[in-house]
Amino acid sequence: DGRDISADGSQLDVAYAHSQVTTGNPHSITLTDLSTYDHKDLQNLQGGQANEYYHLTSSEHIELNAWLDDVVLSDGGAMNIGAGDITTEGSIITTTAGGQIGRFMTGSSGNTVFAYTGGAWDIRAGNGNNASQNVLRVDNSGNFDFYSGNLITLGTLGAGATTVTSLTIPTTGEINFRDTDISIGSTLFDGILDMSADISIDMFYDNADVGDEVDGQSLNINRRATEGDDYISLYIDKDRKGLIGFSGDDDLLQLAYEALTVNGTITATGAVDAPAHNISDKKITVTAFTSTGINAAIDALGAEGGEVYLPEGTYTIDSTITFDYDNTVLRGAGFGTYLDATSYNGHPILISGKSNCQVRDLYVKGSAGSGYTQNLITDGGVLSPNFVCFNVKVEDADNYGINWSASGVSYGLFINVTCNNADSHGLFIYGGQYNRIINCSATSNGGWGIGVYRTANIIQGCSTFTNAGDSIYGSIGSVIKDNTCISNTGGGILVNGANCIIIGNFVSLNTEHGIETIGDDQVVANNTVSSSGNNKIDIFINGSDDSVISGNQCSGSVGRAEIGIYLAANSLRNNIVGNVCQTHDTVGISILAGANNNHIEGNQLENEAVAKISDNGSNNTIVNAIAGVTTHYQELLMDTDKKFNLRDSAIGIYSQADTFLDLFADGAVRIGDSSAGAPTNYSKFEPDGTLEFNGTATVFNDLVLPLDFAKVPASNAPNWESFVGNLNAFAYQVNDFQEFTTELLHNYKSGSTFEFHIHGALNATLAGGDETAKFEIEYSIVSADFADGIGEVYPSPTIISAEITIPNGTADLTNIYLSIGTDSTGSFINDATIKGRIRRIASSGTELVGDVFLTQVGVHYEIDTVGSRTITTK
Repeated sequence: DGRDISADGSQLDVAYAHSQVTTGNPHSITLTDLSTYDHKDLQNLQGGQANEYYHLTSSEHIELNAWLDDVVLSDGGAMNIGAGDITTEGSIITTTAGGQIGRFMTGSSGNTVFAYTGGAWDIRAGNGNNASQNVLRVDNSGNFDFYSGNLITLGTLGAGATTVTSLTIPTTGEINFRDTDISIGSTLFDGILDMSADISIDMFYDNADVGDEVDGQSLNINRRATEGDDYISLYIDKDRKGLIGFSGDDDLLQLAYEALTVNGTITATGAVDAPAHNISDKKITVTAFTSTGINAAIDALGAEGGEVYLPEGTYTIDSTITFDYDNTVLRGAGFGTYLDATSYNGHPILISGKSNCQVRDLYVKGSAGSGYTQNLITDGGVLSPNFVCFNVKVEDADNYGINWSASGVSYGLFINVTCNNADSHGLFIYGGQYNRIINCSATSNGGWGIGVYRTANIIQGCSTFTNAGDSIYGSIGSVIKDNTCISNTGGGILVNGANCIIIGNFVSLNTEHGIETIGDDQVVANNTVSSSGNNKIDIFINGSDDSVISGNQCSGSVGRAEIGIYLAANSLRNNIVGNVCQTHDTVGISILAGANNNHIEGNQLENEAVAKISDNGSNNTIVNAIAGVTTHYQELLMDTDKKFNLRDSAIGIYSQADTFLDLFADGAVRIGDSSAGAPTNYSKFEPDGTLEFNGTATVFNDLVLPLDFAKVPASNAPNWESFVGNLNAFAYQVNDFQEFTTELLHNYKSGSTFEFHIHGALNATLAGGDETAKFEIEYSIVSADFADGIGEVYPSPTIISAEITIPNGTADLTNIYLSIGTDSTGSFINDATIKGRIRRIASSGTELVGDVFLTQVGVHYEIDTVGSRTITTK
């Protein structure tokens, strides 16, 4: 009846008929309702003896207990107590026999079973017949073991405790909660897991210190029961230390000590300052190597855009690759990614109005000569701002290699782009503004190499070769800098618009003009232009006003580039300064009629065939350098009665009238070498106007002593013989002599040496071989003393001599000249007297047979003044 039976030994008194109990026999004891009986009464104790009452004496009570110790209840050892509960303050002990595990069971299969094995208690599910049904064990040390795969619900453990739906602890793992300030739980609401500590939360592997070089360790946070494709990894190994990764290998976010990488969309409600960024949203790799496959990949990006990657290989282009979304990148693996459009009648790549798009790292080849009018990369005439074309090669376009034709502010960037063999222009920005074309090249295109047609575009560091049109074409506000333009059929650089800068370019061997400007306010500076076309111009200023042409090097060659710099009519107020022009067929700088009010100064003009400067304009200022001289001006124009002062007012150049020019100084005026302040070789005008020569500025003259008037001695005198025609002269045999006397002239440079020589002629034709003749001069020199008329004592004579060899066959009357020697006996002044004698003496060789005519003795002397300052003063 659900009533309790007290099983306490001190409270239970049982009675039975002793005669009916056999010790050791199996019996069944059925306990029925005892609610109306005294606690010492027992009903139906044995054998179904209902309604019999027994009262046990003390001795009977002891005997019954002893019997119950040995009793086996029923054949199965079962005791049925009905629906009631058993309550005991002691222990219920089961024993085993034959190695069987004792169990305590309530209810039927599916309810809890307790089993005891080897000092450990197990709780089992099911019928509890075997250990595989264990769900919880308490070992003999008091530790709990939750078996894998079971859900365990912990009840209330104390105030503030949390219910855990699932708790899995790996083998030998543990969770330590050292105090109440450290917890793991959900304290806010469902779906939030809190991990908190007073200071920090540390997670270790095998208690390794943070920073140890451990491999392959990470904390993964998944949203599924098992690891899937989307999870968060906190890496702590030596190679990826300090990184937070999302979705395994395709990490969306990486935090490192030197960089933040986000492979996804960044959305910011406030301002984001990111001068340099590289953010990719999606990346799709193309597997179908066709334009259809590429378009499918672009379509799959969605409206937010992303990157379509083209692995290396050949892609058949039979339809247009169309950019459907902004922020789309079409990236190849380099020029090995080859888009073959050789058979396609259309534009292979069309951006068409999308912004922030890129084409990079690939090679596109078109159908040149097919008549398809094909542009390999184009905006299709629809403004596509902020386009980037990087490391791309386009070849054989049937029309333009790259055509950007829409009008408007486009801010495009073309860098490392190669455009070759297009039927028309190579790279042509027709409508866009503020574009940059950097480090690109254009070769063998049918039109311009590189061209910009609208405002404020930059072409820098590009190379153009063998194009049929102009190498580079610019427009208003173009900056054309550091480019190389060689061997183009058109011109080198042509700008048609104002306010352009053309600087630092190398332009050579083009068929038309080197550089041509149309429009005002141009700057053409520091360019090197050479060998422009026949009858063409290196730098052509074609009707430009207020421009600067400075620091350019213009070089012609025979049959090419007739003019260095040319100012056409209506070129006004330009500055042509500091240029070098050389080796042109006609003129270095040519100023045409109508080119007025220009300033030409400081240009270096070399080896110009006709003229250095030709000025047919009016009011042009020309202050230009002479060829080969950079420090002096060819022409300095000054008004009448004006003075040009050098350093101070006491030194100057002055024109007092149209007929003469004054050069004056407080001291001497020296004209000579460029040793500033201390010239070595110069002519000097002294303050009194005396002209003096110094250094190599001195000159020489000849003091002539005619022998016709010389003294003839009584013996050994030369014969006076017929010389030529009716003329006579003295003929010298060996030992013949004459004497002479003269004085040094007033222009003689005091103290300088002088040289004696003779003039004469043969008196017979030589027919027997080479012969020699020898002459000597004996002389004595003294200087005059003008103060009192008493001079020096004549010194002993000095003798000098020289010999001449006359070749065989020398004709009669052949003039001869023989230097006898240089005086070095003393230092003389003007008016010094020379007393001397000329004599023929025996020679050292085959003596000349016959005599020799002598006409005069000469003295070569050095001149340092025109004369002396006074009669007696040098």
